Amino acid sequence: MKSFPDELVDLWYIACPYCHSELLNKNGKYKGRQRFLCLDCNKTFTSYSKSLLNASKINPNLWHDVLRLIINGSPLKSIEDKVGISYVSLSKIRLRMFEIFYNYNQFSRLLLNVKNQKTKACIYVLKLSSSRYVLTIKDQDNKFNSKYFNTLDFEDIKELVQSTPSVLMYESTIDDLEVIKYHDSLQRFLVNCRGIKEKYLNLYITFHALRYQTSITETLDYLKSHISICMRPCT
Repeated sequence: MKSFPDELVDLWYIACPYCHSELLNKNGKYKGRQRFLCLDCNKTFTSYSKSLLNASKINPNLWHDVLRLIINGSPLKSIEDKVGISYVSLSKIRLRMFEIFYNYNQFSRLLLNVKNQKTKACIYVLKLSSSRYVLTIKDQDNKFNSKYFNTLDFEDIKELVQSTPSVLMYESTIDDLEVIKYHDSLQRFLVNCRGIKEKYLNLYITFHALRYQTSITETLDYLKSHISICMRPCT
């Protein structure tokens, strides 16, 4: 690809949200925000595209309060009354937050290690209903990583584990008090978030795991760093 260095924009932390290229040109403005053209995939975007702030009309100064309240587990109706943002908008914000946090989930990587017999592990089973299961693996740092499976996927997991040195531990056989405490907390969290669509369950489960193992400040700092990257001034 022929490029012109004098026309490229040198922006720290700004990259194309579609192909992650850092070869960008300024391409006008959209609603007061700098618009870019990616010189690799030819798509255009703003610094908010595919971010937590995408399409948001909320005053940036209000974001800190909204995020802290959601992370702290405040009911959306209570947040609506405090900050004057509609319940529907808050629901969308919470879902975007959970999508960002899903990067925290290492369950698939840990399960792959089990499959390749690189790691011998106990996989803890929490049965939510007759057709819903949450599987939990402790990583080498003793952090919990969990994922939801339906009945068919769970049967596949059972077959996979049978061919490895690892074992499935069901609720009646779990003797790790930390795991029991974690599963109890997860069940209470999911009950309080009643009405979760199945396709979003893993987002909620991952958020719970993160909040269970980090402080509100640490969780908020992660999101604030995400927002600050999106809002970094363009020069």
